[in-house]
Parts: sequence; structure tokens; C-alpha cells
Amino acid sequence: MNRTYRILLIEDDNSDAQFIIRTLKQGAKTRVNVVPCSTLSESLEKLSGNQKFDIILTDLNLPDSNGLRTARCLIQAVSNIPVIVLSGYASDDLAIEAVAEGAQDYISKNDLSKQNIVQKICYAIERQRLVNELVNAKIKLAEYADFKSRFLAQMSHEIRTPMNGVIGNTSILQQTDLDRDQSELVESIRQSGEMLIKIINDILDISKFESGEMALKPEKFNIRNLIEEVMESMAPIADEKNLIMTNLISPKVPKYGYADPYRLKQVLSNLMCNGIKYTDDGYVNIAVSSESDTLRVEVKDTGRGIPKAKQGGLFLPFRQIAHYDQFQGTGLGLSICSKITALMKGNIGVHSKEGEGSTFWFTVKCPFSDDEYQARADLDKKRVLLIGKDKLCHEILTQQISGRGMIASLAGDVDHAEEISKDQKPDLIILCAYKACHSEIQSLQKSVADSKWLSDIPCLTLANRKNRRKSKDNFSNVIPFPVAQSRLYRTAAQLISNEPSQISVSSPKFDNTLPNGNGALVLIVDDMIGNIKVTEKMLKILDCRTDTALDGSEAVKKCQSTKYDLILMDCKMPGISGLETTLVIRNSVNPNASTPIIALTANAFAEDKESCYAVGMSGFLSKPIKIENLGDMITKLLPTNQFESTEETLVTSSPKNRHNQGKLDLETLNMLAAMNDPNEEVLFLDDLIDTYMRDTPEIVRSLTRALTENHTRQIEHYSHKLKGFSRNLGIKSLADLCHNIEINCSDLKEDERVQLRSEIETQHKYAVEQLDGHWRNKVA
Repeated sequence: MNRTYRILLIEDDNSDAQFIIRTLKQGAKTRVNVVPCSTLSESLEKLSGNQKFDIILTDLNLPDSNGLRTARCLIQAVSNIPVIVLSGYASDDLAIEAVAEGAQDYISKNDLSKQNIVQKICYAIERQRLVNELVNAKIKLAEYADFKSRFLAQMSHEIRTPMNGVIGNTSILQQTDLDRDQSELVESIRQSGEMLIKIINDILDISKFESGEMALKPEKFNIRNLIEEVMESMAPIADEKNLIMTNLISPKVPKYGYADPYRLKQVLSNLMCNGIKYTDDGYVNIAVSSESDTLRVEVKDTGRGIPKAKQGGLFLPFRQIAHYDQFQGTGLGLSICSKITALMKGNIGVHSKEGEGSTFWFTVKCPFSDDEYQARADLDKKRVLLIGKDKLCHEILTQQISGRGMIASLAGDVDHAEEISKDQKPDLIILCAYKACHSEIQSLQKSVADSKWLSDIPCLTLANRKNRRKSKDNFSNVIPFPVAQSRLYRTAAQLISNEPSQISVSSPKFDNTLPNGNGALVLIVDDMIGNIKVTEKMLKILDCRTDTALDGSEAVKKCQSTKYDLILMDCKMPGISGLETTLVIRNSVNPNASTPIIALTANAFAEDKESCYAVGMSGFLSKPIKIENLGDMITKLLPTNQFESTEETLVTSSPKNRHNQGKLDLETLNMLAAMNDPNEEVLFLDDLIDTYMRDTPEIVRSLTRALTENHTRQIEHYSHKLKGFSRNLGIKSLADLCHNIEINCSDLKEDERVQLRSEIETQHKYAVEQLDGHWRNKVA
């Protein structure tokens, strides 16, 4: 049965109206029901009622409305019903204006033929139908995108929660005594868990890009440190395949750049991982150069290469890097790299030939510091003798050594090295023993030590990590290969200058030495028993005492009666969420109103972190939690020393002893200095001082401003931050002052706040002056 079209006809001339109605009924192939009216107000009343219309035909000049205003009012009233303008004027300009206002068409009354009016009505109805479908499709697409984002966030949470138990328990197992087979099995479980987390992160990143939510967080960073951190993380994988991995950073690359270091690491790590994955023999090399404000990085491998036909789709989602079936993966990595480099106003590409390896490159905008990286003057023209049979190792080391002005010579064995040394004595010997076994390294080192021509020359051994651990107990100056450029140059300079005692063979990582919680009492708030057990074990290893709460209500009750040093708060709990629980604790009278609260969450979106900080949380750990990350957070938020005075009255210093109170605690500084690893380009203590001098001036300004405005929450917040910064560097009097401000912030009188502003600024200024002096003079 054919449908009946309902048409609203707005025409004040009755003869014109009758003519139009007759024309429509005679010309239409389907049934039409024409509803006439003579004014705009009458038509708007009909449109607002229960009657439904397929199209509106309207004259422009009505008793209560004239010109395009008539069409405009109708279009605004019913945007989903097509409007055709009827006019006695055959004006092209008027027709254009009418369509511009939103009318579907324009018909002159002088051209009211059956065919013309019926055809235009049909076209208008069809066009509006398509527009309505498009609008509905757009709405559904937005709903789908929202659903997808919520689905991904929920799935991320659901997967990360059990993975917290898997990875957490493996990290705990690795702290126990395991035999070789057990250790390998645990490490395999850990790596599988990490791979699953990486896949989740890749999917979340793709979702962020699609929704336009991916945002960069640029900051100043050390370019060489970033490159070498990625190398360090990839070294165990390369060692398993017996691959050489190294970097060549141009001497012209500045020391510091300004970009998002996390995203840079993500791109470089992905390319390095692919390079190692598809290379069975040879090397994977990172080359870094710079030009103007652009950083260029190349990752070159000697792997299987990529067929030309496969290269075009490499950077599309769900495309594998190669055509070999044995390599598995999501195919998202390179697509994410491409999107990140585009977001950083750069490019990415590949040069590859099947059977001859690949070179992946990318560029990013990265404004640099003014000064270029300064080469070590103490290495210029120094002669280095490389001993070993690995030509590839020789080639890479020669490039690195030449890049700092040193002169390299090659010797295949000790006899050849002796011949070279007779003619011209080298300043340093490097034994290239990367592929040598433990016994071969021992034999080579002993031959050099027993040689008449070589024994008095400083000697450095480069071994893979496994054999380095075996060798370091018997021979000094054994460092891992691949070796970071900065470490190679620093170690060479120390040996040549006869300072071998400064060389450490220990890893700069945890090396099974975790922070000490000093018996701190920690409240774990989580609704899952499995998560609580894992966290309890980690905290026990970190020398912390624990208490637990299974929901927010229980946590609030416990916080009212017990003072905790730290609270670990799961964000997603039934009933009262972690965020709501934190708000209650922060805004009620209880001993833990200012206790550091760390968010534990399986959600990984940036807005989740912002929500945590917005309710007053002090830190953020994304599940699955690693014991190293938890240890770092405890070190950051817990006091390294308890305050000697527990007096809660406001303490300020008098002008006469102000400088004495502001002096640095050298015992604390000496303790921090003892944690320095000379193999790191930036020493631990120097980095702490640099951070303090960079970050605390703004904290001081915010604190003094809060004191001026008597904003209690901000006073508490910024005094707590300054207290933690100062306490960690032994600036005890300023930390004590901030502590007293923090616990008395709601009772401060105006004259006290005025005095405190001056006191804080004075003590902070004096502390910075002393730190700067320590920085220059290395007092420790």
C-alpha cells in the first residue's frame, strides 16, 4: 500500500492555495494530504502539535511575517522537516539567500507546473531523509565511540587487576632464593605479563588517537640519558640472541632537549624491539643527530629486511612488520609510532632491502638548550688499543672512540697487541670479549696482565652481562657490552687518568637492593584479597608494617583511630570509591587528613590520574604494581628521618640564628653522596639538587601566596610539598618549619602568616645558596 505524504501549505492567498492543492493532487503518483494555513503563527501551532508533516511549502509574505524571516522561523522550529519556499518573484538572488538560510528549494509561482512542483517535493523529501539518516548515523557513531572508550577502560581495569597478582607475585618470587631453572621460569612469566600489559597499552593508545584525546607532556630531558635508558632496557633481549647493540650519538647533538620523553622512549623502544626481534645475527644500532630544532633518530639492524611490496602498509594498524608467520604481535606498534611522531610534528619512515637489514628513522621537533654537548678534553688524541677478533665490535667501538677525538688501533690477539705497543704505547687497552665465554675472558685478561709490554697499561674489558657477572669478582674494570657512550668515555677517562677506584661494576638499577621503609605503618585499602596479599608481601620486603581495609567505609573508620605513615588506596571499589574515600579522609577531622595517599588503579587514562590528584591524593601507581615502583613511591613520600620534635606548636626562627638553622645537614648529604654511581652521567645527588633548585621556587611562591590569601587547603598542600623536598636533602630547619605550618595551617593568625612568609623565603634562599655552593664545590 502506497504511503500518504502530509504537506503543510502556508499561503494567505486562497486562490493560490487552491491552485497549488489541485496541482499537487493531479501531479503526484502517491496520495497526498495537504493541510493549508494562512499565517506563520497558525503554521507554528500546527507544527508544535501532534500532527506530523513530510514537507512544508511556504509563501514568504504572510500577514504576520515578511521575507526570509518566514523561512528562517520555520527552519529553526523544525530542522528535520524540509522547507520549500514559494514566491511570486522569480529572483535568483532571493533563491540563493533562501537556500543559504536552510531551505531545501525555491519555486517561483510563475512556474507551478505539475511536473516541476512534484519533482522538487520528491527531491526535497529524499534529501531530508538522507540528511536525517546521516545525523542519526553520526549520533550512533558518537555513542559507539563513547561505548568503545568505556569498554576499553573497563577491560583494561579487568585485565590489569589479575595481572597485578601475576606480575606482583613474580617480582616477589625474584626476591627469594631460586635455582637457575626456577629463576628462568619466573622471568618468563614476568616477561609474558609485561607483554600483555604492553598490548593493553597499545590498544588504549590507538583509542586515544582515534578520539583525539592523546596529549603530549613536553619537558626538559637529557637526550643521551634517554637513549641509553632505552638501550639498557633492551640489553637483556639482545643478550639472549647474542646481538651487538650500540649507539652513535653525534657530538653536535646538544645535551638537553624539550619534548615528551615518555613518548620518545615509546617510539624508540618499539623500533629497537622490532630490530632485535627480526635480527638473528649481527647488530642493532641507534644513530642520533640533530639539525636546527629537529632530533633525528635511526635504528639500523642487520636482520632479514622487508620486501618492497610490504613496506607501504607498515605504519597502518594491525599490519605486521614482516611476512614471516613465526613472528606474532598486534601490528599496532608502528602505527602508534607514526601517530606519535606526527603529533610531535615529525615524520617516520624506513629504508630496507630483503636479506640486507632495515633502517627505521624518525624525526621530532625538539627545541634544544643553547650549548652543544661538550666533549671530554681529557680524551682528545688519546690512543686506544682494541684487542679481540670480533670485527663488528671493532667497527662500532672505533666509531664511538673516534667521535670523541681518540685514536683507535686494532689487534686480533695479545701477540699482535704487543707488537703494536712496542712501536707506540697506547693510553688504554680495551678487550673486546663480548662473545667470549668466562674462561676465555679470564685467559685473555691474564695474558695482558702477564705481558711485559701491556701489563702497565690501563685495561678495560667489555663482556656480555652474563659473563661480566662471573668475571667481576676476579678482575676489575669489567663493564657490559653494548656499552653506553657516556659510560665508555667516562670509564676511559678515569682509567687513563689513573682513577680506577672510582669505577663501579655494579648496576645502576636496584640490583635487588630495595628502599627501606624503616617500619612505616601502611594502610592498604582494596576490595580484592588477592591484591592485598600481593601488596602486603611487597611492603614486607620493603620493611613496612601493614594494616588493611576491604572497603572505603572501613578505611575511614580506621583512619579516625590510627595514624598511618602512608595509605595505598584502590580507586575502584564497591560502595564508596577510592576517590570518595580520599575526599572524606581529607575533609574530616582525623589523624590522617594530611597523610600521603597513593592511588592504586587499573585504569590507565590521563584523566584518571588527574581525578586522583584533584581529590587530594599524593601519588599514582597503575596496576600491575611493580615492587620497584612501589619502593620509589615510598622513598618519595615517606620521611627518611623522623622529626626529632613532635611538638605541634608553631616554631619560627629568630633573625640572629636564622642562618644556623638553614644550614645543610652534611650527614644526610654524605649519605646521599654514597648512593652516587659514577657510571651514571648525572650523579644521584647532583640530580636531587638540580631538581630541588628547579622545582621549589614555584612551590615557595605558591605557599607564600596561599599564606597571603589565608587559603588553608593550599597552605597545607604546598607546605607538605616543600617539607618533603627539603627533608630529603637535609634542609632540616626548613622542613621542620613546613611541618609545623602544615599541622597548624587552620589556626594561623594574620601576623603569624606575615612572619612565616618572610621566614620561608629567607630560609629557602639561604638553602639554595648553600646547595649551589655544594653543587660547584662538591662538598660531601
